[in-house]
Amino acid sequence: MSLTKPGIEGVGIVLVGSFNPKIFQPAWFAAENLIREEEAQAANIQLIHPKVAIFSLDWLHLQVTEEQFTATTTQSSFYEPLRDLVLGTFRLLRHTPVQMMGLNRDSHFRMPTEEAWHAFGHRLTPKEPWAGVLKEPGMRSLTMEGLRPDDLQGYIRVRVEPSGRISPGVFINVNDHYVVKGAEISQGCDEIIDILDREWKRSLDRSAEIVSSLLESQ
Repeated sequence: MSLTKPGIEGVGIVLVGSFNPKIFQPAWFAAENLIREEEAQAANIQLIHPKVAIFSLDWLHLQVTEEQFTATTTQSSFYEPLRDLVLGTFRLLRHTPVQMMGLNRDSHFRMPTEEAWHAFGHRLTPKEPWAGVLKEPGMRSLTMEGLRPDDLQGYIRVRVEPSGRISPGVFINVNDHYVVKGAEISQGCDEIIDILDREWKRSLDRSAEIVSSLLESQ
């Protein structure tokens, strides 16, 4: 099986730290020239509150709580603008304590047949060990975690499930996770933002390779 183009795909940047959600309003991003004024005026604001801010643009969904900042896009032409928005935001807010970052790729692939869909699950999670344990066992979720291939702190985690949006389909999430510890946290988010700037393209290429490898024929 070789499926090269996902039916639905998106990427996201998740920062874990200490945030002030009410700052993150469309008007603030426009005032800092991070988005256009027209975008700010047309933004779909779901909630602006001291504890949570949620709004969307045509290409961006942003959600901020006191512990987590999440920016996502489902448009491949905006992968680089997404990174640039986050870089610009936290270069301005460089004293924000941030200790972890996840660079995520979500992909939904349509399988050519239901038989191929079952075969894919069987390849990743063979049913033989479950014989006599479960009746008609089937994969609902598989999570694998590996060490980072570089000298940075963190891990790479891959989750595979039946797609909830495409049938018959497969959902694959790749979480490229980075951690800073100790003195780096007290210095604000400079270390994490430097990693985002340096590693963004490498991370996207790696997650695409992981997805492609999982979908290749044996």
